[in-house]
Amino acid sequence: MKKIVIFIFVSALFVACAIESDEAKLQQLVVKSVTALHEGDVDTYLQTVNYGEELDSLHENLLRQMLTRYVENVSQKGGIELVEANTCTIENDSIAKVDYVLTFKDGTRESRIAQLIRMVDGWKIKESL
Repeated sequence: MKKIVIFIFVSALFVACAIESDEAKLQQLVVKSVTALHEGDVDTYLQTVNYGEELDSLHENLLRQMLTRYVENVSQKGGIELVEANTCTIENDSIAKVDYVLTFKDGTRESRIAQLIRMVDGWKIKESL
């Protein structure tokens, strides 16, 4: 009987750890997106953000140029060392915020907040042009 109880307890812990919370998923999305941007992977970054409307080719090209310049500016700080998502607040079914900290290789740190919205194809970071 003791073995069965222990087995059930261990199984419950395993299942609880395997199920990832929505907050953790949103934090991972922000870390993935911000890391991709700072490493120059603009395509991955653009897949994780929403600018409110479909970007036509002209606006997308301009946006890519701006993001490339931003990455170049970050490289002057030695690049990114770490992206840490601290807290996630899901305000309702379609809006959330993730507080995160960027640590650059030159030792500087910046605290930021990512606002997220739930889209038909999942959560996206809300940005504006």
